[in-house]
Amino acid sequence: MFTEGIVDTMNEAHPLLLTGKFRIPQSIPGAFRRDLLETRLLKTLDYISLCLVTAPAGFGKSTVVSQSLRQWGHPIAWLQLDQDDNDPVQFWTYFIAALRMIHADMPSYAPSIMSSPDSNEPLIKVVNFLETIKEPFALVLDDFHHIVSEVVYRQLEWFINRELPSLRLILLSRNENPLNLARLQVRHHLETIDVESLRFTSNEVRTFLKQTMALDVDNTLVNHLSRLSEGWPVALHLMALRLRHQSKERFSIEQFTFPDANITHYFDEEIFDPLSCDVQDFLLRTSILRDIQPDLCRTVAGVDGQYFLEQLTRNQSFVTRMDNSGNHYRYHSLFTEYLEARLKRDHPDWFQTAHRQAAAYFQQHNMMEPAVEHAIASGDLTNAETLISDTAWNFISLGRRDTVRTWIESVPAERLEHNPRLSVHYAWVLYLQGHFDRVEHYLLLADHWLSYKAQLLSKHDSQVLNGEIHIIRALLAHLSGNLKSAIEHAQQALQLLPEDQTFMRGCALGNLGYSQWLDGDTNSGQLTIESDFLPPHPLDELTRLIFQCNQANMLILIGHLHEAAQLLRNILAIAQTDPKAYQIVTAMAYFGIGVLEFAWNKLDQAAEHVREGLLLGQPWIYLNGLLPAYLTLAGIEKIRQHYQAADQALSEMESHIQAGGLTHMRELLEINRIRLKMTRGDVKSARRWVLRLQNDDPIGPNSTAIWRHITHAEILIVQNQAEQALELLRRLNALCGLLSLEWMRLDVQLLQSIAHWNLGQQETALTLLQEILVRAEPESHIRLFLDRGSVVENMLRHLHSPIDSVGYISDLLEAFEDDTRRSGEIILDMNGAPIAEKLSSRELEILKLIAQGATNKDIAEKLIIAEGTVKTHVKHILNKLDAQNRTDAIAKARALSLLD
Repeated sequence: MFTEGIVDTMNEAHPLLLTGKFRIPQSIPGAFRRDLLETRLLKTLDYISLCLVTAPAGFGKSTVVSQSLRQWGHPIAWLQLDQDDNDPVQFWTYFIAALRMIHADMPSYAPSIMSSPDSNEPLIKVVNFLETIKEPFALVLDDFHHIVSEVVYRQLEWFINRELPSLRLILLSRNENPLNLARLQVRHHLETIDVESLRFTSNEVRTFLKQTMALDVDNTLVNHLSRLSEGWPVALHLMALRLRHQSKERFSIEQFTFPDANITHYFDEEIFDPLSCDVQDFLLRTSILRDIQPDLCRTVAGVDGQYFLEQLTRNQSFVTRMDNSGNHYRYHSLFTEYLEARLKRDHPDWFQTAHRQAAAYFQQHNMMEPAVEHAIASGDLTNAETLISDTAWNFISLGRRDTVRTWIESVPAERLEHNPRLSVHYAWVLYLQGHFDRVEHYLLLADHWLSYKAQLLSKHDSQVLNGEIHIIRALLAHLSGNLKSAIEHAQQALQLLPEDQTFMRGCALGNLGYSQWLDGDTNSGQLTIESDFLPPHPLDELTRLIFQCNQANMLILIGHLHEAAQLLRNILAIAQTDPKAYQIVTAMAYFGIGVLEFAWNKLDQAAEHVREGLLLGQPWIYLNGLLPAYLTLAGIEKIRQHYQAADQALSEMESHIQAGGLTHMRELLEINRIRLKMTRGDVKSARRWVLRLQNDDPIGPNSTAIWRHITHAEILIVQNQAEQALELLRRLNALCGLLSLEWMRLDVQLLQSIAHWNLGQQETALTLLQEILVRAEPESHIRLFLDRGSVVENMLRHLHSPIDSVGYISDLLEAFEDDTRRSGEIILDMNGAPIAEKLSSRELEILKLIAQGATNKDIAEKLIIAEGTVKTHVKHILNKLDAQNRTDAIAKARALSLLD
């Protein structure tokens, strides 16, 4: 029940009262309804004595309350307060006048109020009268933030604590008020609606734009406006009005950047201009900060930041406390943009000075990221370049390549020509991000500067720069397959780099060793990687662990699987003591462990570790290091007969090859695609591929060439050309022995045994197989035999009195039986429909934790894996169980007895 018609009566009774102060906000046809918020307020009106609605301007306080009360069905009155109402006599005169709009028989009590303006005595008469009222009614005091009088606070506090059964008092304010309302809180007679409650949710933003404002906007723009406005209703309304003047084809995110005239005017009039000059100055000087700290404010603004921030927080001036300590604050994002625009316009000298002071503060406190960003923003490029140079490699080593790239690209291009340190940092970033074609340009810039101005640097710094240039060129040469050049540059880097540069020397050594190995000089390569050819200075832990990962990979290549596994487990144990610092090491170790588990036929664990390595390694490891992981993953999916997933893994590998221009890796990709086609019975493609090979194609001393010829021999055997295959395999066997490639050599000899078997030379085949078993058993090879199919299983069953290998042969035969069962295994869900894949052991472990109520974060901490890895596992679990969500997955898992 609304009382707009009583205003005229009040005007006659109180000619000195402004009737506009009693006007209730009008209902606007088609206005956006906050249904959940209105329902919440209506429910609380059944039992509360007081409702506090506190938020900055433009958050729709008056609109929500008036729309809710229109549905309430009881009388209400509205009083708009202003600064003059701090006079107790005027405040209570208007207060009682508002009450009389509902209860006209209520006395005015004016003489009592005037005679005792500082006392509660006149209010006793008001309370006694209201005690006689039975029907509920509401009084809204709008803009209560104008009230600062201690007398009015004390009197109103006394009045509220009477808890009149019929009165619902609602205070709308931009500020937190100092009223003591503990009694009401304890008795649950107080409801508080704050700025967080009044923010538009993402769904409300979408509904408001599409229905209320009739705008056909896509979800991208909706999400952007939601983030930009932070749910501030008036900002959304102003943005929507702006969109209405644009055609749908011209809708764009770029439209909403400052200066925006409508929002700027609103901030000017409603927020900024009413503030005192000292508060305005504080806001402008600190607007450059994203994490506003009291101590930092003293440096930037020269005032007590704690005082101003607490005051602004109480006043709800678009200031948010970011933690409970009171040491971190931030401004609303739009308010920040407004303040920065105004700062640049009105005080450009303040803008640069504030950024320089902030940069100095953060540098002093060793907070280098904000120090660099403020130095760049200040326009002091000399200082900015120095900070970037001193900080870049640390950020690169932590995987923050995009950050470093953004910093360096903020420096004018012509300045890079005179800063070799930044040029080399940028070359590192481009290399690690796969932009290989752009790297050499920046190396040449550094080369050119050093050739003319090296004397400006110390000998140590000049050697470091030259050494890094050679390392990057060695890595580029390695990627392109130019191994001779890679070896030369790596050796030059080692000659130049001072002994205290342990990490860079480790990079050079690793590249040198692998390049020597791939170039056929396996002895030198193995000695380089396994040697202590490092400076006498103690290695930092990260360099030592990376070097050990390289040693483990070398052990795998020469067939020492268990030794490699033990080394990798030790590496992981150390890496998990500081997962963030050793993320790259964890990724490399997971790759190695995945390869070993694949060899031992532990497919679920192998897939899990390879995927986790890919997830952790993407931001860190250069592309060439990721490709073998995709090959392992493709091999696992092929065995599982998930051919589409195997194709996907190879396609991801191909996308990396294309992005990085790794042409020498294309052959390895093609070989694996041919092998996948053979598994699927596409022998024609294999034959066409063989026809492209030259009959006199030399067998190069590198793993890719050997793998190509092994595949060729396998196809020849399938084509019943076993004698031709044996000739090829004989040369491959000799080369693998020369290069110490024991794992490949075992595979070559196993193909020789199969070829003899197919030619009817059973004794020769079985004798050779027995020799292979003796060498394979100590390293527990399983997959080596399974991948060659049922012919090997048949040969194993024909062995006569095998020596020392009875248990091993039994294990292999059991593995063959498991492989056969796996290929025909069908798991049914609760409805009898087949489930595409069996859950891995790690997926079952995670599913059980989910059933116990654990969050992704809880699971990550318990299993010592990345939270992103947990999310990936959960996604796989839902897909495999055909579940819509976690609850559905748990229900299906219980029905399948997976949680027993």
